[in-house]
Amino acid sequence: MVPEPHADFDLVQRALRRERAALGELAARLRTVPRVLAARNARFGGVLSFEDLADVSQDVLLIVWRKLDQYQGFSAFDGWLYRITAFEFMNALRRKGGRLTLVDDQSLDPGDEPDPFEFEDVHRSLERIETSVADVVRLKHFEDLTFEAIGVRLGVSPNTAKARYYRGLKSLEILLEARRSTQQ
Repeated sequence: MVPEPHADFDLVQRALRRERAALGELAARLRTVPRVLAARNARFGGVLSFEDLADVSQDVLLIVWRKLDQYQGFSAFDGWLYRITAFEFMNALRRKGGRLTLVDDQSLDPGDEPDPFEFEDVHRSLERIETSVADVVRLKHFEDLTFEAIGVRLGVSPNTAKARYYRGLKSLEILLEARRSTQQ
């Protein structure tokens, strides 16, 4: 059963009051962080070492604990946690430096490589669209989840996830086209 956002908010409030049962449940939910990081790392060709991933996991857990009182319950806790995890993973990649490629991109002709600034544009545009919509786009493209899995993760129906996804793609298309027009 997928927790409702208001149930997640109640859980967080109880954890902030240091209720033992809530802390245990929250700790169980946080166990997904290393798996999410490992999946993202594999997707980027294993750029980060095991030690790097352990460091990022610890960073995420510290950030989540420090910001726990800022969780408003407007979306599922897992979505909120995912955004922090994904953001910290990207920060770790930036700190690591060097050229980053997705595993699937390694078979491309070098002349067909995408412009790295396009990725920046996409990420910036994702930050400008509605959070619930951007979350679905990220989960679909960065984690290759199905609409059913996205629905479970975010606590919405698969049809809602699909509608948000296509709304997100349309919003991104508009934002990216406007950005390209101003850059020419």
